[in-house]
Amino acid sequence: MTTSTFTVTPITELLGAMITPAESGSTELPDPASVVEQFKQHGTLLFRGFGFDKGSFVEFSKAVTPSFVDYSGGAYPRDSIDGDSTVLSVTGHRQCFPVPLHGEMFYTTVRPAVLWFYCEHPPVSQGETTVCDGIQLYDRLGDTTRQLFDRKRIKYVRRYPDSDWQKIYQTEDLAEVGRLCQERETEFFLDPNDGSVVTSFVTTAYTHDVYSGRRAFVNNILPVMVQQSRGNQHSKVFLDDDSPIPEGVLAEISESAEALTINVAWQQGDLVMINNTRCMHGRRQFDDTQREIYVRMAADIFH
Repeated sequence: MTTSTFTVTPITELLGAMITPAESGSTELPDPASVVEQFKQHGTLLFRGFGFDKGSFVEFSKAVTPSFVDYSGGAYPRDSIDGDSTVLSVTGHRQCFPVPLHGEMFYTTVRPAVLWFYCEHPPVSQGETTVCDGIQLYDRLGDTTRQLFDRKRIKYVRRYPDSDWQKIYQTEDLAEVGRLCQERETEFFLDPNDGSVVTSFVTTAYTHDVYSGRRAFVNNILPVMVQQSRGNQHSKVFLDDDSPIPEGVLAEISESAEALTINVAWQQGDLVMINNTRCMHGRRQFDDTQREIYVRMAADIFH
């Protein structure tokens, strides 16, 4: 599809579309209404060839999704970029490990609706961002697995060591941490032995796409299970009765998600927009430290 200002090309038959200028060399950006129309249909948009820099990334994302959330209560400390608390480094941005597919902040009630990723500097190789359609994933899972998560919810338990919880919650005040946790339907306590803050949050393994209303398998099960398997005691996930998620179920989720995953290989100046109510995302491993990706998390999604 080609309009007067941009061309739309499917990334794969599964998910996503690449938006490029209609004329070579043009940097005229699509209008917000056109972006929303394509976003509703494709779930993930890759903008390439528009010459984005950090400033135009901030301006364009704000034009489409005007309100943003910060990362208070998130899983890991992140850096704000140039003092802007809504422009953040990605998880482990100076490290090269892969990140399994997940929904952003699905271990809390404060979940962004849209994720914007901007490539300041691509990796030399690998380091692709991965995206999986949670609607297709839900449809692909077997009846037994779907029925398990219909019957039971999931519980995330996180331990934030002293000196980390202050960064995570952006406060030194434990009373404020308690207020935020109560507001987000999260139980918390302070471990007197080491000063850690321990939180517990119970939720469903599903969400619903804000546009279609269809059920989508979007959660943080896969990255937390990988951490658990490596002996990480700071992040755990269980069923709501504190029983483990069966190994066979975890294998089915992982294999089914991988079969549906698309890879976005970054080029400098690329912008990616992801529907966090429909899609999970992650990243592939890479071998250099040049990869520099920034993220903004939009609170609202346009209809």
